[in-house]
Amino acid sequence: MDIVKKVWGEENIYWNTTYCFKELILNPLFICSYHKHILKDECFRVDAESNNIYVNMEGFAFILQPLDFLHIPPGYYHEFAQIGLKGNGVFIEISSHDDPYDSYRRTKSRKIDESTMEYWRKTVPHFKDLIGKPYGFDDNGNPNFGRSVVE
Repeated sequence: MDIVKKVWGEENIYWNTTYCFKELILNPLFICSYHKHILKDECFRVDAESNNIYVNMEGFAFILQPLDFLHIPPGYYHEFAQIGLKGNGVFIEISSHDDPYDSYRRTKSRKIDESTMEYWRKTVPHFKDLIGKPYGFDDNGNPNFGRSVVE
């Protein structure tokens, strides 16, 4: 296993050939960069013991709870942070090959303050409440934002 330290936590990479399998450990009060991948097709599952996870995908924010599943196709900008002051957020990622040159960032990973996290916790909708809604997710959990992912 390879461990890659990040500003927001760490990636434990178990497999990265044609497909990638890794565990993302999200530290409290940090958010990853707002980024996209042109080639990489990502699927995430929140670990059963994880804190809730905030996701901003194309400016559309929602909360994932333990055991939620999320598909992020190539071309969608996204960022995530765990919601909680104690413990960690844990994402399991299964994706196509993870190439470090296939990340296009609009922001850097950074620290967030407690008031921002508390605001998200109180105001951002849960992922399951957005399934089947316009500008939400289809019945299979795929993004439905009414646009092409090609810029």
